[in-house]
Amino acid sequence: MNKKITQSHLISDEKGNVLFIILIAVALFAALSYAVTSSSNVSSNNASKEQAELAYSQISQHVANLRTAVKRLKIVNGCEDNQISFSTDSDGDGEFIDDDDQDNNNNAPDNLKCHVFHKNGGGLPYLTAPPKEWIDPSLEETTPKGTENTGYGRIFYISGMPIAGIGSDCDAGECNELLISFTSLTKELCQYINKKNDIPYDPIRVMARTNLSGPSYSWNYTYEGAYTFVNTGVRLDSHFQYKYEGCFENHYERGLYFYYAVLLAR
Repeated sequence: MNKKITQSHLISDEKGNVLFIILIAVALFAALSYAVTSSSNVSSNNASKEQAELAYSQISQHVANLRTAVKRLKIVNGCEDNQISFSTDSDGDGEFIDDDDQDNNNNAPDNLKCHVFHKNGGGLPYLTAPPKEWIDPSLEETTPKGTENTGYGRIFYISGMPIAGIGSDCDAGECNELLISFTSLTKELCQYINKKNDIPYDPIRVMARTNLSGPSYSWNYTYEGAYTFVNTGVRLDSHFQYKYEGCFENHYERGLYFYYAVLLAR
């Protein structure tokens, strides 16, 4: 009788040990899975941060080169604000002052001394489009709302609005800044840019329909030698005051992020 009881106890103990080992194995597997997942998330976050840092350093260098070139055109070459040109011979006809060329400025002198991207002027290489590291490839064809993304892959020079606190402030074209802008940034890059410039970045600020006090401006007025005040009912909020660069979300196309930088304060 005692022998049978002893064998039963041994079998029970063995089953208990096996169950314990299985539970330990399950716990270890769960811990390992969590560690791998956490490591993957950290690696992904670090990669996104590194990509944003690299993109921002490239943008900063390009903007710095443009600002230097514009300053040189004004101080050394004697160019007026409305003579500066970002045009190139985009249609390949040999003419650098041509209505068929993108960003053409008919106010620019014939000797091309005020052309940013010509050897007679600023002498900078022409950047035809934002590098792929700067923008979100998923937005190449359509915006988040599904409409055609006509601004994707383009760099814009804009003269339709001032930035409050930069240069002179007034409700007239004479106070408009000369800006560079492009769209379809990744959210991570937009946040990184604003963080570097002490602008709220979570959530990202929105260029909103103006129900605020103060004037509103045109973001879409492409520079071609004129600084025209155009009230379109949109504006940047006070967080962009005194900021020479920043990133904002479009009020209409949520999830579409725009970068701007002041090239010439007026």
